[in-house]
Amino acid sequence: MAPDQDYELRRAVETALQLLSPGATVNSGKTRHMDHTYSAVVKAISALASSYNDQEPRVNRLPLEILVKIFAQLPTYELVTATHVCKYWRATAVAQVTLWNRIVTSSHAQLVCMLERSGTMLLDVTILGPNLMQDTLTACGVEDWRVGPGGASQGAGAYVLCSVLLAHMSRVRKLCVLSPMVLPAQGSAVYSALFSTPAPELVHFELQTFGPCTFGTESSLFDGCAPRLRYIAVCGPSLAIAALRHVHGLAHLEFTNTLMDLAEDEMSAIQHISDVTLHWDSMSRTSVSWYLVHTPAELIQATQRFLPPTHDLREIAFTESSIRVVHAKTGFVREIREMETEFLRPYAFHGGSVLVQLTVDEPTWRYVCGSHPPSLHEIIDLTVILVTLETWFPEYNPFLPGYPKAPSMPLLKRLTLQTSTQATIPFRFVSAALLATWLRSHFPSRPVLVLKDLVPRLDADDTYGDDALLEAVERLEYI
Repeated sequence: MAPDQDYELRRAVETALQLLSPGATVNSGKTRHMDHTYSAVVKAISALASSYNDQEPRVNRLPLEILVKIFAQLPTYELVTATHVCKYWRATAVAQVTLWNRIVTSSHAQLVCMLERSGTMLLDVTILGPNLMQDTLTACGVEDWRVGPGGASQGAGAYVLCSVLLAHMSRVRKLCVLSPMVLPAQGSAVYSALFSTPAPELVHFELQTFGPCTFGTESSLFDGCAPRLRYIAVCGPSLAIAALRHVHGLAHLEFTNTLMDLAEDEMSAIQHISDVTLHWDSMSRTSVSWYLVHTPAELIQATQRFLPPTHDLREIAFTESSIRVVHAKTGFVREIREMETEFLRPYAFHGGSVLVQLTVDEPTWRYVCGSHPPSLHEIIDLTVILVTLETWFPEYNPFLPGYPKAPSMPLLKRLTLQTSTQATIPFRFVSAALLATWLRSHFPSRPVLVLKDLVPRLDADDTYGDDALLEAVERLEYI
């Protein structure tokens, strides 16, 4: 026992003795039995303290299975922290290989450690490059990651971690790589090796680069050995359809290329995939040269080889930079992103399709209101993405009197109005009176009105605008 602890204990015992025998102290010699009493009390307290300290913490009295289940709910960085709490927790966690096969990291050392601890388990790996901001990580589905100072991920380059993972590709089940940039020499070589390494257990593969990308692949993906692969999303590097010739059973394909680089036979090779998204590589040499020497009609023809015939569409989502369509009979989805879509308006709205669901941004809605295409008479669900509602930009505000009249949609049951994430001037409020007047004039079917990130606001001289709005719709909902 430390001297200061012994002193405090003697003081406590003397206080207790004073209560029993006033005037007595431990060394007073008044009666010898006082010393015996002191010794007995010290031994009792010491024994009690030892017994208490030797007791197992209550959390460690949990059954092993329950503690492991708790550990399994922790994200990677918190699981690593748990192994430094006590010897018991560390021994328990390290011994469970099932805790270490779900890896989310940007650390080289951490990846090596978790690969070793995972034993022979199948791996679900997310590799994060440095300097990825939290909003980027969230948009990519990475919620359980602790970012460093400045709100960005820290660690080695993603290609460095991928080089470590190459030796374990035979047991990788899911691989997601998010990289802010690809270094021309080292990064390209590593990713090329990744593309050509057999992955017999791989089901889900994502590779997304943010920034300049100087590599791609035309050779058979994963050396033609990925029989379980069902999901591919490669955004940034150019992925040729030829690389998929040995991949069968895909349900989702997302890739970067241009329509001009896809031959007719390659289009037919992806017809069996239910969900295909093409990220338009506008900076590729082929894309730039095409715009210089070819007409929009030729680009429309190339697009129609990728998109299904318009008379078979049940759903269209059309903005200035993307188009997404759903086939009526099969439910197959085709989407093109990062491409100027103005030339595709005739395909989308004048091709004889009978749509039931339509999503458009404000510029496309203005076109629809000005042209009144006949394909919208069967619309049941309409979403309009608004850019601005300022009165000094009447050409962009659908609720002002000077805006073109909306086409007839007698069957409309649900109308959604939402703000654009790309609005130059953020806004949240919409005039209740203007909105009520617009609804009565254009949508007499009284649809359910859904306002997403929008709130109706009464004008200063309007007392009944809110009641008028409720009368113009079947129901008002907010998201």
